Amino acid sequence: MIETLIRLDGRGLIQEVTVKGHGELGLKGSDPLCAAVTVLSGTFGRMLESQHRIGWEGKADKPGQFWIKVLSIPVSERDWFGGAGDYFLLGLQDLMKQFPQNIRVNIEVAEARHGT
Repeated sequence: MIETLIRLDGRGLIQEVTVKGHGELGLKGSDPLCAAVTVLSGTFGRMLESQHRIGWEGKADKPGQFWIKVLSIPVSERDWFGGAGDYFLLGLQDLMKQFPQNIRVNIEVAEARHGT
């Protein structure tokens, strides 16, 4: 089972992503669900890396593990970041619809703060 936890801020922007586990749909190294989650996660990470004004940290030390925490998003980058995050999250949710026994997408939403 692949377990994902996506933490959103009060504006609906991704603040933290944790992905753990394996899809268990095929042999090690040939699991289509693991491949899809790996591509989505890696691409999201590379998109963040390409935007030098967005502060973040993350790691993917082992197969089946991925973690990103967003530290800062300039106001000028919020729309771009929102689109990137929506694409990532919708991709994970589509995979959960196709493979409900093999992936779980958990979303936590923080309360909105006034003035942000």
